[in-house]
Amino acid sequence: MADEKKKDQVFWVMVFLGILGLLTCVFPIVRYKFIHHVSYPITQATYDISEPERFQLSPIDKPTLVHFYDDACLCTIYSKPHVADLAKKLPDVEHVYINTRQDRSSHSPVIQRLLDKLPASPAVALWDKDGGIRYFGAYSDGSTCGTGNDMVLATLDSLEKGDDVYWLQQEYLGCVCPWPKQEAAPEVNSSDG
Repeated sequence: MADEKKKDQVFWVMVFLGILGLLTCVFPIVRYKFIHHVSYPITQATYDISEPERFQLSPIDKPTLVHFYDDACLCTIYSKPHVADLAKKLPDVEHVYINTRQDRSSHSPVIQRLLDKLPASPAVALWDKDGGIRYFGAYSDGSTCGTGNDMVLATLDSLEKGDDVYWLQQEYLGCVCPWPKQEAAPEVNSSDG
């Protein structure tokens, strides 16, 4: 009787360990599929600046990247590694970070006007050293930041080659969240920065 009870206990311990082992193998796969295929919103966003002169900054010493993000947006999780990688790859570029929760009045009129045009985040805008806006849109053309072609690096490469590029109008379909709209910024001359 004691041997039979011991065999019964060993059997149930083995069943428990088997189930635990199965869960240990299956859970990461299910979690990966959920995070990478289900959990982010696929949204269409139209980035459009038809009058780039309205977004001219005063000349600056180096190119400037303005990163727009929303901590409440799940897509920000995917953009953070890409943004950190850009900061490492581009140490000679000024990086500015703007969160949806910041008071817009703390930004220059040019940035306030750009915020009024921003349809979704995460997003980025690039100004050259002369203060001209050269890129406005998603970080890449993939479904999440860091996948597909890196549009920021492509724009900077084109500028280094002497190309006169303006990528200011584009349709994007991927992981973005609508940028919350606030009161429109006042119209100011394009010479402000």
